[in-house]
Amino acid sequence: MFEDHSGRLRAALQSAARVRQVCMRVFDALEGSKDGVLSLGENHYSAEIAAANRSLQATLNDTRAVLALERKARECLEAKLRKQEQE
Repeated sequence: MFEDHSGRLRAALQSAARVRQVCMRVFDALEGSKDGVLSLGENHYSAEIAAANRSLQATLNDTRAVLALERKARECLEAKLRKQEQE
């Protein structure tokens, strides 16, 4: 359970690093342009950002699902412990 969670967290951090790198490339490209506007030829940066964003969103949704399952499991265990303590 913890290893799965740490793997998902690692993937999220790696995705965030990729997004940061892409953003830095976009900002560098914008600084190189005269008017600070992204041209159609530089659209692949936007596609990379969108792909990285989708990846991060999927990772976040997976992590939320895992946390919800872990929360339910913890609540069940706590209820069993309370029941055993009352007996």
